[in-house]
Amino acid sequence: MVTEQKTDSSTIQETSGSRRFLRFMWNCAGADVELLDKHCPPSDHSKYAGLGGIVLATGILAAFSAGYAFYTIFSPKGDAIDGTLFIGTIIGSIVGGIVWGLMIFNLDRFIISSTGKGDGKDSISLKELVNAIPRIIMAVIIGVTMSAPLEIRIMQSEIDAELQSKQNAYLEKLNAESDTIINKKATSWKVQLDKVEREIKTKQDYFELRRLELKDQMKALDDEAAGKTANGSVGMGPAYRSKKGNLDKLESERIKAEEAAAPEIKRLQKNADTYREKVQNIESEREELKKDNVKRKNQLDGLLERIHISHEIGGLVPWVIMALLLMIETGPIFFKLMMIKGPYDYLEENKKKLILAKSGIIELPPHVEGDKAVVEYKYLQVDAMSDVAKGANESWTNQVNSEIKDNPAKFL
Repeated sequence: MVTEQKTDSSTIQETSGSRRFLRFMWNCAGADVELLDKHCPPSDHSKYAGLGGIVLATGILAAFSAGYAFYTIFSPKGDAIDGTLFIGTIIGSIVGGIVWGLMIFNLDRFIISSTGKGDGKDSISLKELVNAIPRIIMAVIIGVTMSAPLEIRIMQSEIDAELQSKQNAYLEKLNAESDTIINKKATSWKVQLDKVEREIKTKQDYFELRRLELKDQMKALDDEAAGKTANGSVGMGPAYRSKKGNLDKLESERIKAEEAAAPEIKRLQKNADTYREKVQNIESEREELKKDNVKRKNQLDGLLERIHISHEIGGLVPWVIMALLLMIETGPIFFKLMMIKGPYDYLEENKKKLILAKSGIIELPPHVEGDKAVVEYKYLQVDAMSDVAKGANESWTNQVNSEIKDNPAKFL
């Protein structure tokens, strides 16, 4: 007996849980849950549970799609085949995916619940299709948006391999461009350095040559005065003093010219040091550019590039995935237009009419529109006033006839 009681309790709990899930599916479809639960047959239960299941599945797919898209967009960029996971980005993507999924779920629920039942036949007329075009367009946009992240997730391994090849090729291209730029800079700086060093050397050689010339002339003059020359004459006569004075004057001019040229030589040496430093640091600059190239290469690891690669290498697969999601997204709209009217539809219409009647709301016939409604309303007012006047006239006539009977002399 105890075992039977447990089985019955478990069955009741299971049935209660299944019922709650079924009511949840109806709610997802935007149906009147109480009306379905209490007054409709199982066929209507299955019909609206199926619609609700599609809407719920769409919301779940949208959450997964958005979560992966957010992670791909906001995760730190690197090599495509690098499988490092970033916890902070994962948490943010989960939250963003849930919010996006709930938004799409609510939007789909609104689209389905606001889609009419058409003419109640299992075929879709042209008029029904035209009326449903705005909702179909919205569903198509949602389906296309959902399909892109899902297709790149399905083909992730193939996309990663192709993207890694693209990254490597792009890095080689960037490094080649950087080498060209650096080599041009290095050549330009070496040319400038050589030019400045030649100019410095020209000025220094000029003054050094001039100094050596004057030194040789002074030595020759001193040798002549000391009798060390070929003629053997000794002495510092007027000719010696004249030559000595001229040489001293030339030396003084040389020194002044060298001192005047010193700032210019110093400036040139500073420029030479700058160019020399740039030439020495050219490899460091090359390495910095290559580090920047790695960062630029990593930027290819984005959502748009992955979508582009998926369509390059996927063939028909991306289109099949998109078609499947479009079918899931737009299916409920077409299914609802093809639904044959059942008990739920009639009961729902009656319920709406009862609510209007109890609220004192009167609906004009469909053919009464615009000014015609105003004319008919005025006509009803005039007709009512005529009835009131007619009643008052009859009452007055009866009163006068009664007075005539009571006192005929009064009216003679």
